[in-house]
Amino acid sequence: QRVIQRALIHVQSSGRDDVTGANVLVAIFSERESHAAYFLQQQDMTRLDVVSYISHGIAKAPGEAAPRTVEGAALVRSADPRRAGAYRQHLAGYQARPFQGKSGMIRTLTQTDRNAEPLRVSFEFFPTKSEGMSARLWDTIKRLEPMAPDFVSVTYGAGGSTRERTHDTVRRIAAETGLRAAAHLTCVSATRQDVLAIAEEYWQAGVKHIVALRGDPPAGMGAKYEPHPDGFLDSVDLIRGLRAHRPELGKCFEISVSCYPELHPENRGWAAEIAYLKAKQEAGADRAITQFFFEPDVYFEFLERARAGGVTLPIVPGIMLQPNFTGLKRISALCGASVPHWLERLYEGLEEDDETRDLVTATVAAELCHKLHERGVRDFHFYTLNRASLALSTCRLLGLKPKTAKAA
Repeated sequence: QRVIQRALIHVQSSGRDDVTGANVLVAIFSERESHAAYFLQQQDMTRLDVVSYISHGIAKAPGEAAPRTVEGAALVRSADPRRAGAYRQHLAGYQARPFQGKSGMIRTLTQTDRNAEPLRVSFEFFPTKSEGMSARLWDTIKRLEPMAPDFVSVTYGAGGSTRERTHDTVRRIAAETGLRAAAHLTCVSATRQDVLAIAEEYWQAGVKHIVALRGDPPAGMGAKYEPHPDGFLDSVDLIRGLRAHRPELGKCFEISVSCYPELHPENRGWAAEIAYLKAKQEAGADRAITQFFFEPDVYFEFLERARAGGVTLPIVPGIMLQPNFTGLKRISALCGASVPHWLERLYEGLEEDDETRDLVTATVAAELCHKLHERGVRDFHFYTLNRASLALSTCRLLGLKPKTAKAA
C-alpha cells in the first residue's frame, strides 16, 4: 500500500493521471530494505535508471555499458529526437567509468585516480537568521566535518546584512571543530579601520583564511555599488590593505577571491574581467573560486582565457548544490550563470518530489566533477546551502568517504 501511495504522489506531482508499472518501480526502489529493491539492484538497476526510463524513454539492459532507447510507442514523449538526443548525449557521460559490480549508471573515481593526486573539497555555508536555522547549520557543519575538507567558508548577506552572524559562526567553527574556517570579508558599508579590525579579530580567534570580496550593494545585486567614503574601493584594494596592514598579520593570511567564468553581472567584457582577476593576484590573492556553472567547457574556456591573460593562481570550480530549480534559476539570473536546457528537463515535473530532486542534484554535481577531474581538476568548492545530505551524497559519488570514525 505504501508503494502504491508513493507512486500516486510521484505521478500527481508530474502532472499526469495514470500510474504505470514504471512509476511503481520508482516507488519500489524507494523502499530501500524491500526484497523488490534488492531484486532491482541485482539486475544492475538504480533509481536513476528508472527515472530516466519514465522521464525520457531511455532504458538500460542489465550489464549494458550504454543507454538504449525504448522500442515501441509506449512512451510517446521520447519520439522527439531533439529531446531524446540531447538527454542521451548528456546521459552518456554517466557510463564513462562504471562501478565494478552492480552499480548501474553511477560511477566513482577509481582508487588509482584518487591516489595519483588526492581530491580536495571545501564547503561553503551561509549564516542563519533564527535559532532553529542555526541549529540546522551547526548540524550540517558537524556532519560534514568527518569529510576533512580543505576549508569551510561562511558568507556575508547582501550589503553585509549578516556580518555579525558570519563572524560568530566563523569563530565558533574555529573554536569548536577541527575545520579550517575561512571568513568572507567585504568592503560594504564599513570603513577601512573597521574591516581591518575584524581581520585582526579573526586572526586572534585562529582564523587564518579570508575570502576577500567587494560585496553586493545594500540594496542587493543589480543595484549600483557605492564604496564607503572611508572604506576600501573594491576587492583589489581590500587585498592590498590586508597585505599591507601589520605585515606579520597580512603576510600570513591565506586569501581567496571570487571569479566569474561567464562574466560578472557588471562586466565590461572579457579583457576587463581577466585584467581584474590578474589585479587580485598581483595584490596578493592565493586562489580564486569560481561562480557556479554546469558545463565543464565553461570552466575550461575561462581557465584558458585567464592563463592567456597572465593569471597563474589556482582557479577552483564552484559547484552548486541547489535542488530547488525555481530558486536555482533566480540565483543564476542574478549572478550571470547560464542554466542549460538539459538541466531544466531533468527537474521537469519534480516540484513536489524532494527525494528525486535531491538525487538529480547530487548526480549532476558529481558528474560535473567527474568531467572536470578527467581534465586535471583536483579541487572542488561546494555551495552547500547548509544542506549536509547533498554534499555528502556528492562526495560519496566521487568515492570520498569520512576520514574519521564519526561517520557522517
